[in-house]
This record gives sequence, C-alpha cells and structure tokens, in this order.
Amino acid sequence: MIKLFSVKVRERVEEKKARKRERAKPMPLFSRTHFPRPRPRPRLFCKKKKRLQEKQKADAESAAAGGAKKQSPGELRLQKGKGEGKVGGEKARRESKKGRRRRKNSTSKPFPLLSLSLFPRPPSPPQKKTTDLLDMSELTSIHGVAIDLSTGPDASPLNFTITVAPDEGAYRSGRFVFDVKVSATGYPHEPPKVKCVTKVFHPNIDVDGNVCLNILREDWKPVLSISHVAYGLTHLFLDPNPSDPLNAEAAEMLKSSPRQFEQAVAMAVSRGAQIGGRYFPPCRA
Repeated sequence: MIKLFSVKVRERVEEKKARKRERAKPMPLFSRTHFPRPRPRPRLFCKKKKRLQEKQKADAESAAAGGAKKQSPGELRLQKGKGEGKVGGEKARRESKKGRRRRKNSTSKPFPLLSLSLFPRPPSPPQKKTTDLLDMSELTSIHGVAIDLSTGPDASPLNFTITVAPDEGAYRSGRFVFDVKVSATGYPHEPPKVKCVTKVFHPNIDVDGNVCLNILREDWKPVLSISHVAYGLTHLFLDPNPSDPLNAEAAEMLKSSPRQFEQAVAMAVSRGAQIGGRYFPPCRA
C-alpha cells in the first residue's frame, strides 16, 4: 500500500515538472496557419497581349485590302486638335478653363458665417506726443536748476536751455548754461543731445561743450526723463569724475593737486583765468 502511494506521488511530481517545462517553452509569435499564403492571381497580361496581336493582325489585313485604318477615340481627338491648329487649340483650352472656373465658383463659394460689422475693431488709443512726455514741472523743484523755453533763435518745446547754479564744491557761485535738444521721433528711446554753452574748466566737459555723462550715452533708458538729466548735470559740478575725462588737463590737475584745481576753478568762475593756454571767461551767477 505504501509502495503504491509513493508511485502515485512520483507520477504527480513528474506531471508537474512536465507542465512547467511546457510553460517554459517560448511561444511562436506568428504561425503560418494564421497567415496563409495568398493564391496566385490569373495573369491578365496574356489576354492583353492576345488582344493586341489580334488588333495588329486586323490592321494589317485592312491595310492590305486598301481600307481605312480604324482609329481609337483618343487618336481621333488628337487628330481633331491638330487639324484645328494653334488658334483652335488655344480657344478650346480657354473655354474648358472658363467652364471649370464657373463650376468651381458656383459650388465652392464660402458662406460668410460672421459679418465684420458685428464685431468692429476697437479704436486704437491715441499716441502721446513728444511734448506730452516732457514733464518740465519736475525741473522747477530741483534746487539750483532753472529751465528756459524762450531763449535762442531755435527755441521750441523740444529745444530749450537748462541752467545749473551749484552752491557747493569748487564750482559754487557759478552759473552754467546747457543747450538741450530732444528728438521728436526718437525720444524717449533715444537720449536728448546736451551741450554746454558756458566755457568751463571741467574734467568731464571739453572746450567744445561736449558733456561726458553716462545717462546721455550707454546707460540711457526709456524710463528716464529730463529731470534725471538735470540731476546728472548738477552732480557733475558737485563731484567731478577724473576717471572718465574729456578734458585730460583738468583731470590730471584734479588727480595730482586737488587744491590747485579748486583755486584755478574758483578764479576762472569769479574773474576769468587763462589755464593751459586757454582763456575761460567768468561765469559768476
């Protein structure tokens, strides 16, 4: 009894192992029975070849008998077009094109879903003029700065003068006039052109009146205004910058001997002085 039980157990174990081996075998992705080979189609070109041979034979017999050769509809149309000539062919082509255009326009005409009058375009906001962008009211509140819109032959809202009168530093009690020109098309994206009318011995102002100020060149931004330019001009007289000079002689004197520079500037402002071979007239306020 025990022997029979062990034999059955062994058979069951063998069956389980066989099942595992069957499962471990890789399954074929596609079988030939799933995709049977298609049947060969009958060769139709043999029938076409036979018909062509029959036609050639019939044409040869009719030519030998002296009869006219039978033409296909395509050959008849081609011969008709050649007989009409170039003018007739062009006329036929034009008429066919006109017919196609009429059919196309009659069938594919789009239907307007919405009318533009139902949704009118909103009016564009009025652009501000350059004179509106110039806020001159701020200049009157700056200490030591005055503006004049009515001096000079070219006086206009875009061409005016700014007068700077510092009360501190080496240039105190002096009065310096700057000519300002604003571009009607470029402002505020372009800086105004500023030139010093008063002849002054300054490291950042040359003899021709050119002014070396960063916001008048590479540091200008559209958010800046004329009041920022006035503040910059005032700062030039309170704290001259010898590191970026336009007048090298004045910058060298300021670096080497600040006391001598202050005395020369004070004399030129109050009574006028000749410095470095150039005469600077008095500009006392």
